[in-house]
Amino acid sequence: MSHSNYIRVTKPFIVEEGTKVSDLVRELKGRGIDIVLVVRKGTPIGWLSTKNLDSPERLSCEVQEIMNRNIITVNGNEDLLDVLSLMIKNKLDCLLLMKRGKVEGVITVKDVLYAIQKNAETVSSQTS
Repeated sequence: MSHSNYIRVTKPFIVEEGTKVSDLVRELKGRGIDIVLVVRKGTPIGWLSTKNLDSPERLSCEVQEIMNRNIITVNGNEDLLDVLSLMIKNKLDCLLLMKRGKVEGVITVKDVLYAIQKNAETVSSQTS
């Protein structure tokens, strides 16, 4: 992201379409993962928030049945406020950071807010 040395980019936890949600929940147990990227032959086709995966009606589904298909990518050169605005406007928990056609990581709203706060602190300390 432009103007930020503070943006945290998380390597995504990746599963293939066709994965059972119950298998995914077992795999994720205790790992502290918030976002799961769903791929088809290595290409992102959707993502899941892990917040509500373990509801009984979802456990028997496959990931592609409940994933969010709205994937928006950024390249890292965007202004942080533009990125935050994009996330809010599209009601997204995350964006994919892509470099040279490859997924570099996942950026969450929390990551963007953290970077904005750190940038503001840096500017404030430089003007004091």
